[in-house]
Amino acid sequence: MKALIFVFSGTGNTMLIAKAFASNFSSSEVREIKSPYPSTLDMDGFDVIGFGFPIHAFRAPELFVSFLKNLPPLKKKAFLFESSGEGLHLNDCAGAKSMRILKKKGYEVISDTHFIMPYNIISRFPDEEAEDLYLAGKEYARLISSLIKEGKTKKPHHPFFLRWVPPLFWIEWPFARINGKHFKIDEKKCTKCLKCLHNCPVNNIVYKDGKLVFLSSCSLCLRCAMNCPTDAISIGMLNNWKVNPSYDLEKRCEGKIFVYKKPTRSGVLGRSSDKYLRFVDGLLKAEAKEKPTE
Repeated sequence: MKALIFVFSGTGNTMLIAKAFASNFSSSEVREIKSPYPSTLDMDGFDVIGFGFPIHAFRAPELFVSFLKNLPPLKKKAFLFESSGEGLHLNDCAGAKSMRILKKKGYEVISDTHFIMPYNIISRFPDEEAEDLYLAGKEYARLISSLIKEGKTKKPHHPFFLRWVPPLFWIEWPFARINGKHFKIDEKKCTKCLKCLHNCPVNNIVYKDGKLVFLSSCSLCLRCAMNCPTDAISIGMLNNWKVNPSYDLEKRCEGKIFVYKKPTRSGVLGRSSDKYLRFVDGLLKAEAKEKPTE
């Protein structure tokens, strides 16, 4: 099966899941959603189209939704996936609007999967827990990919009583643009590597008169702040929630496999991670039981 996967990923979590999906198809391509938009001219040459995004305030980011609205109409199977740092049920309808847009354009959405990945804001996850979430996500993507290829996915369900949640947090989109203008550079730390400028998915950073300047199209993806090698970027009103440096999960997890371990943290986030890890572990055990013995 030939798969094309479009993904918007701020600090890399959702991109890692996109790559995990891609690795499980006989032929695949991953295209990053950024400004300008990636090409959609050859979509009809693929068997299935994937769309992935990070959950921002219980909803899809504005850039991702805008990209979907600009897609060409197409009769094609599609699957959605999204990532967030916790398994709150308030996230259950984050993909509902995206699914409606795709259906209106003719796509048949056959799957919508929520992955738990380490936070890029509010608080940093312990390294071991972050690694376990990524490794679990790779396995979960493999299992979903198998269902897609076998035509056994379950129709996505977005609980009616939770569909009010994403619209309630509509303010996240304008807030991202307003707060983005208040990002600041610590000139004493900044080495002018321009990594932030070149990596911004919405071209919100410019270099002017020897200084980096933030404009008003920020998507609040936090790629610039989390990946700054000298931690020189403050993120406006949310600076007390900044996470730096990057988890660098792909490199740190090379050669490792997922083995369930209870997270060391207590509290809501620790329990949320544990519930997700146990869920994936249960799926893997069920898969192992179904395999024929020699």
